[in-house]
Amino acid sequence: MNKDLKIKHGFTLAEVFSVHPKDGRKHAFTLAEVLITLGIIGVVAAMTMPTLIQKQREKQTVARLKSTYSILSQAYQRAIQENGTPDTWGLIGWRTGDQMTAAERNNTQKTIDENFFKYLKTTEICKDGSTKCNLDIKYKFLNGEDYVQFRVNTNPAYIAARLANGSLVYIIVQSGTCREKWGSSLKLQNICAGMYVDINGFKGPNQVGIDFFNFVLTKYGIVPGGDINFTRYMTFDAACRDKTLGLLVGSFPNGSGCAAWVMANENMDYLHCDDLSWGGKHKCSD
Repeated sequence: MNKDLKIKHGFTLAEVFSVHPKDGRKHAFTLAEVLITLGIIGVVAAMTMPTLIQKQREKQTVARLKSTYSILSQAYQRAIQENGTPDTWGLIGWRTGDQMTAAERNNTQKTIDENFFKYLKTTEICKDGSTKCNLDIKYKFLNGEDYVQFRVNTNPAYIAARLANGSLVYIIVQSGTCREKWGSSLKLQNICAGMYVDINGFKGPNQVGIDFFNFVLTKYGIVPGGDINFTRYMTFDAACRDKTLGLLVGSFPNGSGCAAWVMANENMDYLHCDDLSWGGKHKCSD
């Protein structure tokens, strides 16, 4: 091959391979220069990789949460078409765990199974004798403090199922007649039950607002925690953006107001800045 053959930008092969066309001297990087360059690349990678990995995980969380919410909403629509709205199901509202009798708990379990869970693709309904659920998970608040230990088989208040996509769904009936009022919209004026969704099942970090999200099941549909119409308990400001609190009034955890934000804005920027709001910034870079 002709070493003087011109290639891109008019350089010859000799020039590309560092051979000076006039004096024949060869030019190359020294070992020190190579090591310095590699060191700089390593430092930059070490600084950027954790951020890139976290962003990718957050994107996966957004997609998984939206997918699970879609599954739940479709099942709910089928449920009310065939069985009527939840206020007609004969549910028993939660009082406290020790006040709910075994008969009441079993009746609620059966009612939820027959009127809602059967429309979901589940691998297991979590109840006494369940082998696939094995629910004994310790969760944390969004701020990292310990929250609660979920032991469905020994807590009569929670009804739970494991979905085919790996998510865990917990339901606790708040009002059998769907008369709980937690917000200004029609749906939030007719709340039937609280709903907790762990989007990756038994895998960590088992933290509210990161892989564990709150919803409410209402007479008119399922509403994600932190919806703009919440006025108590699961507001975005108090139960997601503000991470200084632990358990909020009414026994709702810090982090319970994040689900609506994740799905609507497709980000988890509340983890990275504290000046977001429905009426203002929707991401940290705004």
